[in-house]
Amino acid sequence: MIEPTKASPAIAAIQQAVSLVNQYHESDESENYLKRLPPPNELEIAKVEKDLGNKLPDSYKYFLRHYGTLEFMGLELTGTHQKKLNGPRSVITQTRSNRKNLKLRQFAIVVHSFGDGCWAVLDTSRMIENECPVILWDPSSAACFIKPHIYAENFGQYLLNMVKEELEFLKTL
Repeated sequence: MIEPTKASPAIAAIQQAVSLVNQYHESDESENYLKRLPPPNELEIAKVEKDLGNKLPDSYKYFLRHYGTLEFMGLELTGTHQKKLNGPRSVITQTRSNRKNLKLRQFAIVVHSFGDGCWAVLDTSRMIENECPVILWDPSSAACFIKPHIYAENFGQYLLNMVKEELEFLKTL
């Protein structure tokens, strides 16, 4: 796939988030940084879309294509990488499990668990120009899709916000 010459704001936000993680890693001796695994190829990304029955937003496809998944300190985003399209933190596994067990709607794709029973999901029913918002999904709330709490207008901005929050938290330690 040919990458656009000028990055969209969502993709620029992903690049900025990864740059912040890399800057942190360079200034810290720990191993708590962006974990890099072989990202999926275009056929594997198409398989994710087919398996979930949803078109992925461009920013999330960019994230998958370049990073596969992200684990940074306490932040773990779902994704995928070569040979583990259905691993435990896979977007396929997490989304299917929540659809089956917690009645997650078909248009929603899990990208992050907050660990308290709430999830950040891509709301593909609100796709505009190949991007969609990331919303809070609380399985105990029937209203969360009717009047959703929007965390970010796209996946790139969500990732950047979460990395900034994690870095702010690290400053308090």
